[in-house]
Amino acid sequence: LALSKPESVSQLEAKANANPASQSEAKAIANPGSQIEAKAMANPGNQIAASTDRWPIPRGIVDKPLDLNLTKDEKERIGKRIWKNESGGTVDGLTAWNKGEEFPSLGIGHFIWMPKGVQTPFGDSFPEMMDFVRSQGATPPAWLKPGMAAPWDSRTEFYKKFDSKEMTELRDFLSKTVTEQTDFIIARLESALPKILAGTPAAERQIVQERFYKVLNSGPAGVFTLADYVNFKGEGAEDPVGYNGEGWGMRHVLQNMKDSTNPANPVKDFATSAREVLERRVKNAPPERHEERWLKGWTNRVNDYVNNPPLKAP
Repeated sequence: LALSKPESVSQLEAKANANPASQSEAKAIANPGSQIEAKAMANPGNQIAASTDRWPIPRGIVDKPLDLNLTKDEKERIGKRIWKNESGGTVDGLTAWNKGEEFPSLGIGHFIWMPKGVQTPFGDSFPEMMDFVRSQGATPPAWLKPGMAAPWDSRTEFYKKFDSKEMTELRDFLSKTVTEQTDFIIARLESALPKILAGTPAAERQIVQERFYKVLNSGPAGVFTLADYVNFKGEGAEDPVGYNGEGWGMRHVLQNMKDSTNPANPVKDFATSAREVLERRVKNAPPERHEERWLKGWTNRVNDYVNNPPLKAP
């Protein structure tokens, strides 16, 4: 988005004071992001201010990917926090295989890579991420072919080969493509809402869409909340996916949300709903998976949406 001449904070405030309703409406119609970007350019040290006008709620049901037009700073903060959430922000953590799981998790978002013949309800996001990164011009190690299954049959084999030439090359590649992996996560968020709504009963689509936009427009923390959760637990777009017919993706969180008032706090509402949905997942999980071991970490992660987001209003 190009800006011809950014207004200073004082100019924006003067305009708003002179006629707040007409100014905000004119800006929202002409360019919903301009007021926020002008403030950021006037004071680059500030984080981007909250605004309910940045992404106006559409009149109809969304059926195409969004264009969030996030700034470079916003994307960097989102990517770094997701990397920290998944593996402490370490290079070794870019290749991991958790105990009790049937697959390795790779990259800053711990994208799942299924071994040949393994099927789970968790998706297979690493090949999708790699296709995206290739489309951005990155060249992966020669042995990493498009569409291939994970080349390790077990967690034991994975860690036996952890310091191999191939695994070292993979970590080096992943550490050098943090920007591209972050762009993939943002693109996934931008594509999430139409997928979620397509999988939502018609009678619930409007309220689910409104809740998505409430979180998105609640301020910078809301942007991170949605980006992190869709990478963390997926869109939840299709049924049946889950345990006992109950899923844990973003759709399920939005459906489960209770909308607070006095004052409204959509990020807190989302986090509360996410905790409930994840607790339900653990309760419904097959006992042999022992998913209760992960619940504390999951809970801390969603609590940080409220208590310690990487993007905050100044």
